[in-house]
Formats: sequence, C-alpha cells, structure tokens
Amino acid sequence: MWIRQPCPMARILEEKVYCILDGDFEEVMPVKFSDISMITKEILNKLDSPLYCTNSVVESKNHYICCPTKKEIIEIKENKIEKELYESVLSALLFLDPSQDMCSECLYKAFSTLDYEEQRRNLLNSPSLK
Repeated sequence: MWIRQPCPMARILEEKVYCILDGDFEEVMPVKFSDISMITKEILNKLDSPLYCTNSVVESKNHYICCPTKKEIIEIKENKIEKELYESVLSALLFLDPSQDMCSECLYKAFSTLDYEEQRRNLLNSPSLK
C-alpha cells in the first residue's frame, strides 16, 4: 500500500489539528504513528471516520492522492493532485530543506502555486514513464 506523509490539508494551530479538505477549519483527532510503514489497510479501516487525521495521503484507484480517513480525493484550487506530482513536489521540498519533512502547509503552498497543465505535460514526457 502506498502511503505518505504529510497531508497538505492538515493544519496545526495552538496544539490542535485541523483539516481543511472540505474548505473549513474542521478540528480532527490526530492519530500518530512512530513509523508510517506500520499503517496498514486494516488500521485505516478502523480509522474510517472524518474525525481522525493520520496526516497522511494514500493513492486512489485513479492515481490521485486521497485522504485515508475521509476517503476523499484531495483537491487544491480545484486541481486533483496526482501521486507522481505529490512525490515530485515533496522530494523537491525536502531537497531544499530536509527539516520540512512534515510541513503540510509547505506542500499546500507548493501545490497552490503550480501550473498543473505544465506539470502534467512534464510528467507525461518524463523518461521514467516511457
């Protein structure tokens, strides 16, 4: 199972965790794992509630990133985020600043400024996809 952290829709303010996936600041209960590889489909099925937040994303059937607890595809500025794009942006952010490994807001800002059509063309022309 493909699962990555962080989720670009999680926000931590004054020691509380919020989800902005539905457009509002909805307070959620964080579920933390010391090692993300410990998260299995069975564990996610037990956390199948919009009240929980694992601050992670999973891959949907159509290769977009999805919230594992709300079961919704993540969209930023009406753009669905493809798994490959998530991986590329996260790698670039970590290359620039390795201390930002759990910076949800950094990811959100990066996705909100991207030209999605250009990124899709770049991904389709990528040597790894040929």
